[in-house]
Amino acid sequence: MPSRVGSKRPRKSPGPNPGPKGWWGDRRRRFWFLLAGITLCGLLLRLAVCAELSTIRSVLDPWSGTDMATYKRTAAEIAGGQWPERFYYQPFYYAVFLPLLYRLFGVGAWPVLFTQAVLGAATVWLTGVIGARLFGRRAGICGGTLLALSQFHIFYTPFLLIAVLQSFWMAAIVWIVFRAHDTKRPGWWMGAAAVTGCAILTRGNVLLIVPGMIAMLAWDHRQQPRRGVLLTTLFLALMYAPQVPFALRNMSHYDRWTGPSSAQDAVLALGNTPEAPPGGLLYPPLFAEWMKRAEAPGDARVSVTTQMLGWIREEPLAFAELKWKTFLLFWNKQEIPNNVGISAEGSRSHILHWPVLLPFAVIGTAGLAGVLLLLRRRSPPCLFLYFALAVYCGATVLFYMLARFRLPAVPLFCVFGGGAIDHAIRRARARRPGDEQRRKLLTGVLVWCVSAFIVCAAFPFYQAHAERHVVRVARPNGVLAVTAEETRLYDHGPELTGGWAGFPVPPQGVAIRKAFQAEPRRLPDADAVPPHVRIPIQAQAGTRVAVSAVWEGQQGKTETFTFPATPPSELKWLDVALPITPSDRPLALVVSLRSDSGKAFLVVDGHRDYHRTTVLGPSDPAPLNAEACIELVWRNSEQVSP
Repeated sequence: MPSRVGSKRPRKSPGPNPGPKGWWGDRRRRFWFLLAGITLCGLLLRLAVCAELSTIRSVLDPWSGTDMATYKRTAAEIAGGQWPERFYYQPFYYAVFLPLLYRLFGVGAWPVLFTQAVLGAATVWLTGVIGARLFGRRAGICGGTLLALSQFHIFYTPFLLIAVLQSFWMAAIVWIVFRAHDTKRPGWWMGAAAVTGCAILTRGNVLLIVPGMIAMLAWDHRQQPRRGVLLTTLFLALMYAPQVPFALRNMSHYDRWTGPSSAQDAVLALGNTPEAPPGGLLYPPLFAEWMKRAEAPGDARVSVTTQMLGWIREEPLAFAELKWKTFLLFWNKQEIPNNVGISAEGSRSHILHWPVLLPFAVIGTAGLAGVLLLLRRRSPPCLFLYFALAVYCGATVLFYMLARFRLPAVPLFCVFGGGAIDHAIRRARARRPGDEQRRKLLTGVLVWCVSAFIVCAAFPFYQAHAERHVVRVARPNGVLAVTAEETRLYDHGPELTGGWAGFPVPPQGVAIRKAFQAEPRRLPDADAVPPHVRIPIQAQAGTRVAVSAVWEGQQGKTETFTFPATPPSELKWLDVALPITPSDRPLALVVSLRSDSGKAFLVVDGHRDYHRTTVLGPSDPAPLNAEACIELVWRNSEQVSP
């Protein structure tokens, strides 16, 4: 036998830790076992939370004003053979998914709970596979773990909302596009079309991801353009096929093409009127006005898109500032509740408050760090993942921000988060000390710190230190809200995600001077429509507040308002008539307030400061450094609201 001493045969490096021999030493097999264990843990956590919350009303019998109640009622009717005349929401969840479960297992809670828990666990598996495909097996394990322990992804599992299903669709789309890219087989692209069609039918913003899928398909077949065109045509046809039956039914009802859902105008108006908040659900008067115009018959109809574009032309900076705040909220750690909230329904679960579960502050920080650290990855799959996340973020910002609207993007956050964790481990284990290594390590630490700031503090920092200055430039005249019933002029922002606070009204009284600014041509004729003043007061039950207004030197009569004794406290808008109609001089008035108990507060907005609100005292007037939420109102009728 020849000696092996001095052999020059090259040997493969076993790596830093080859591990024991046998089946566990196979890294590929070890990855699948670890991912399976993580997926199982994710499933058990979701089932356990479902068991804890399965008896609460929001699961068994949701309040009639919620989307959950609408989904349940409509799905039960469809399961019984009674189809609606039209489809308002995107129909897949309540017209296909829930009716199928109800027909198979009856109208009960646990079939839905179990199915959505399985979908959540499947999303964990897909997240790990996607992360491993892009950034390595360790990144896949880290990404799957992030999603398995995601507090809010677990929280939404028991409820009749589309968030968990849509998060599965998002992960499935990315995974199946990667499979189609890797195998170059047409069948995978047709599967991607079918999954995308169902995802669009569940929530329409997925439609904006389709151009990225077409780009991937075209790249894969750049050497075979005819084949690429044929596959693209088949892809689009199969993708849109699930929507056709629902779109035709809507067309027969509305006599116009609305697609499978007729809620486009409403969801667009909720986040894009001059009175819209950047996050949360609010129905200000302009929303009702825009919807009234959008629902008008025939040629009188003006779509919300047209009205929105008109506002953008009038106040482009105001629109940009609103969308900027919505963008900051998309990445902010706070979860804006709607239908359900973790502080309410979530309080019934002990598991949801385990410290091992991860809030969005952790997942968002890791995800954003991955987005920034892995920018140099330029492969088509990686670019598609960036595109999918960017488009989903943009689509949410275009409408309005709620916690359950962001949840479908959480699997993508976790994929990037797993990549960021793997990147940090590689940097920490690097064996090449020197200036270059220290620079890379410092860059990584800086990126993580910036990501943490954006997720945890950017939105409140902007509101506290920049918003008032930006708004003075973007909306110098405040807000002018014109509806068919009234015209309102004010300087405050929306109550939701705003800076509303209370300025105390003492028993001895206080005088507030409030000035307004507007283009005279846009205001009603004061001689024909005399203005009123609306003053928001927060007071404890039973408190009496005396109010009078001085307008152009004329003292109005003092009116006394008593707050009801039933609620502990409430916000009430006091309506006060002005003594005379305004002249062409600047719009300014003095409001005198007095409470009998000293437990009343004038509502002011700390995120607005046009220098148009001052407190009048015995000495010089003192600026409030905020704007009183007082509104000047011109009504088209003489009726004054109580």
